[in-house]
Amino acid sequence: MPSSAKELPRKLDDWLQTFLLATDYAEPCELFRMWVGVSVIAAALERKVWYQWDDQLFPNMYVILVGPPASRKGTAMRLGREILSPYDESIKLTSDAPTMQALIEEMRAAKGTLTNPETGEESEHCSVTAFCPELHIFFRDCDPMFLSALCDWFDSRPVWTYSTRGHGKEKIINMYFNLLGATTPQHLKNVMDLNAIGGGLSSRMIFVYAGARGKVSAFPFATPEQDTLKEGLIHDLGMIHLMRGQFRITDDVLEFYSNWYHNSVENPPNIGYGFEHYIDRRATHLHKLTMIVSASRNSDLTIELEDMQRAVKMLEETEKYMAQAFSSLGRYELYDVLQRIMRDIAIYKKIMFKDLYTMHVQDVSPKQMAEIVEGLSKMGCINQVSTKGGTEIHFVKNPEKGFKS
Repeated sequence: MPSSAKELPRKLDDWLQTFLLATDYAEPCELFRMWVGVSVIAAALERKVWYQWDDQLFPNMYVILVGPPASRKGTAMRLGREILSPYDESIKLTSDAPTMQALIEEMRAAKGTLTNPETGEESEHCSVTAFCPELHIFFRDCDPMFLSALCDWFDSRPVWTYSTRGHGKEKIINMYFNLLGATTPQHLKNVMDLNAIGGGLSSRMIFVYAGARGKVSAFPFATPEQDTLKEGLIHDLGMIHLMRGQFRITDDVLEFYSNWYHNSVENPPNIGYGFEHYIDRRATHLHKLTMIVSASRNSDLTIELEDMQRAVKMLEETEKYMAQAFSSLGRYELYDVLQRIMRDIAIYKKIMFKDLYTMHVQDVSPKQMAEIVEGLSKMGCINQVSTKGGTEIHFVKNPEKGFKS
């Protein structure tokens, strides 16, 4: 029987792209579904593959879906959880809302054995993934010790030491912590204040923002063809879970990365206030994501140019809207109302001003509504069209729909 993923054939050409196709019937936007797929692959890879740069890098990521209520964050996570469920015994997930101590114990209990395919050397690893549909519950009281520990865990330390009351100092060997969470801008505000944005923990996170569901579907059910694709996803996730060893990098990837890195430093993206430290850690996110994209294609542990180019595109598209995750930290008192108005316009695509105002008459005055609509028009999100019946608002910019890979 084949003993490695390299010897086993896959059913799919690309796991991530197939995940998008298999879940296209559902209402969550493509951007949410894409990053859920990324997190699922990261969960399956565990600490069994790595990328040698200035240090060993592992494919664990901290992905946070952010959007208003009913933007289908939880639905997107459920779609990924369904693909993982057949592997509950081998791919370790944490309990839904563990305390810090419980989380540490779950990580310690998740011991696995890794045999290096090149040297034959055996070692243990402790790999877990946390699925947190209610991130504010996971963070609870924003315990500084917990937030600091999460910073350590992102770097997958070979030895992590902590103190306990009953047993003194304890160790976790070769830890790997992967996180997928979801929250609203308001709850995110309760977890991280302005001083924390861009700091140690938040710079390690990918904030994936969407202001509304991707589509309205009265019958969000998979087709028989999509059910078949789901079977392929489950099968190939098992192949991904078998991957072991070090990723190799082709020369054209090194040349591309060198140009990207220098440009990223000299011309950093204008994400918004407080993301300076995220930009400093941007290259690390790219390396991790590139491993995942490569694993999505096949199990040969080779980083091809197309993998890094695709990872760059995913990051850049996500960064366009990342700052909106922290909209509730702004000083504009009507920002929450603006977000709801944007959501409604995105859903209806065309709506009369008077009808839109009627929907939000309890939130704003006629003057405030006019100011909000005018602001959205200047931002390029809408067009205002004069008709015999009054002003008609046309939706023209959709940051929630995501992108094609």
